[in-house]
Amino acid sequence: MQMRAAVLPWVATGGLAVFAGVAEAGAGDHVRFGSGGEFTPSLSLAGVYRTNNYLTVGDRFGSDPEDAAVGGMHLNVRPQLSLDWKSRNLELGFDAGYDMRKYFRQELTNLDRYRNYDARIRMNILPQAIVGVKLDSGIQVTGRETEAVNSQDAYLQQLVFRNTGTITLRPGNAMELDVGGMFEVRDIKVPDGFVQTPGENPSASLNARQTGGIVSTFNWQFLPKTAIVAAFERSRSRWSSNEIAASGDGVGDFAIQYDPDSGSFEPCSEADVWGAADCFLPVPNGVFTTFNAGIRGRFTEKVVLGAILGFTRATFDSTTVGAPVFDQDVYDATGEIELAERQAMAEAGDTSCIDRGASDGVNDDLRGFPCSLNGNLEIRYDLRKNHTLTWGFLREAQPVFFTNYMNLNRYYVGYRGRFADRHSLTVSFDANQQFYRGQVIRDDLWFRTRADVGWGIQKWLVVDTGVWHTARRSADGAYSDIEYDDVNFHAGVTLTY
Repeated sequence: MQMRAAVLPWVATGGLAVFAGVAEAGAGDHVRFGSGGEFTPSLSLAGVYRTNNYLTVGDRFGSDPEDAAVGGMHLNVRPQLSLDWKSRNLELGFDAGYDMRKYFRQELTNLDRYRNYDARIRMNILPQAIVGVKLDSGIQVTGRETEAVNSQDAYLQQLVFRNTGTITLRPGNAMELDVGGMFEVRDIKVPDGFVQTPGENPSASLNARQTGGIVSTFNWQFLPKTAIVAAFERSRSRWSSNEIAASGDGVGDFAIQYDPDSGSFEPCSEADVWGAADCFLPVPNGVFTTFNAGIRGRFTEKVVLGAILGFTRATFDSTTVGAPVFDQDVYDATGEIELAERQAMAEAGDTSCIDRGASDGVNDDLRGFPCSLNGNLEIRYDLRKNHTLTWGFLREAQPVFFTNYMNLNRYYVGYRGRFADRHSLTVSFDANQQFYRGQVIRDDLWFRTRADVGWGIQKWLVVDTGVWHTARRSADGAYSDIEYDDVNFHAGVTLTY
């Protein structure tokens, strides 16, 4: 509620601007107001059929017939609005949307979803002055399907609330430097009844992270359509819980527990006297430092190029992780052994970056070449007006809620064309290599192929049809229990005022 309340002032600002001096407009023309304002409401309605709604493994999940991977159709409704307003002293942008998902099959009603929404407001104060201010605030709630087939709710929910504020310096018309800070809250929830922290009661809260730090960007448009760009961010993250219960496919093999006999952390063993109740995955607090620089722009009449190179370094504090230590001589009022204290993990050396198959677990920092290398190369070729081909490669590092970090390699290609000014065709393919490091060492492959056609029936009415295929694979075949395929067929309409 606090995070929602923090966004309300921005929503109110956008609402006041919309109703100030609204001009007449027809359907598809958007709503014009003032001397530089535009308000665009839209509504999308789509019927979607998916072959694997729970993203379950192979053809079956579980041992009962009702646990089989099932296909089904749902209705997706998304109202959305955007607002843009510009003046000499202020540039304002506001976007908000809400997603509703309703399934038609009774056995899929635990996939009904009414919580997804997003909102963002951007303010550029004194956009033409030598010194200005930029504010950017956004909130997003999303849900990812889980294999909790028989649970009342079958989603892993993630809320992200991010705020950035910078001072802008413009030493010349073509140069801009932003320096400021950022603060982000990320909250992750699972279906009710999951035990997430060893020794504690079941809870829907998986984990939450607070991140704060400094950010800076640089843009020098030394040619009319070409610019040198750079970005720097240094942030410190702190998890609400540094130990999460080791449950779920693809992570249980890496769980650890505290062994009071040896006084150290050992691989989890269900044969242990305590069973698997105190097995966990360590998630240490860390510091991420990222720097990227390069060039973006149009180099020929048909070629647009972006080439960015940089690095990410991440260091983790293993002493922020502790495990429950049970004392066999301490009992509570019911005669059960109670939690006496927590044992913190110790710092240790870091494994060489080149040794991809090894890890120091919670002590595994992200540093060294080539692991810390970042990059983004994107080439867009304009075949002719309104017809483009795009090729790209992206490499970056991200924090992960069940281990230290993930290195991502993304390869993508796409075509977008517009015909007769109203009809569109979009085809794209993404292949992602995901290298998880820390306590969990896992290499995944994630693919998505999309094909969409938009039929512009009227200026304000578009009929959308398409098919998507999404798949996850274990790169080395070691974790077949994470693999799935899902084919998505959809058709609907989008109405824009």
